[in-house]
Amino acid sequence: MWDLWRKHPLSLGHLNAGRGYSLIELLTALAVASVVAAIGVPRLSSYAQQYRLSGGANQIAVDVARARMKAIGENVHVRVRFGAQSFGSIGFGSTYQVSTSTDGVTFTSVGPPSSIAAGVNFYAFPQEVQFNRQGLASAPLTLWLYNQSYQWRVVTMNSIGRVTVQ
Repeated sequence: MWDLWRKHPLSLGHLNAGRGYSLIELLTALAVASVVAAIGVPRLSSYAQQYRLSGGANQIAVDVARARMKAIGENVHVRVRFGAQSFGSIGFGSTYQVSTSTDGVTFTSVGPPSSIAAGVNFYAFPQEVQFNRQGLASAPLTLWLYNQSYQWRVVTMNSIGRVTVQ
């Protein structure tokens, strides 16, 4: 009776546990895994670049909105200056600095410059924006963020401080 159970096609005793895998089975599995990896790896790096770009745009949007709230909450003037370099009134680079002032003329930096994700840069027009004690901006702001794949995100802020990411 036990012998019949071991020979039944659905029983585990029917499988030969010591058999292992053949070379052809291993090579087939390796080939399938290689094809899946070849398709997936380029997409993964593209997703990572896009994720860093979106993260940088959201980071700047949050920090600009936070600067406005700081101006209102602490009753001070707040300035956000974009880019370590400028060309006329356009700032460019990958860092920005937040500064505060009680009189609106002499600004003191708040911490070290902030930088966005590696491989992401921006153009900002104008190079700096100031918020007065009521939170009104000195000018509308537009930032164009881009990565090495020439993908773009645009951060805009109107004169009353509403920030959007596109």
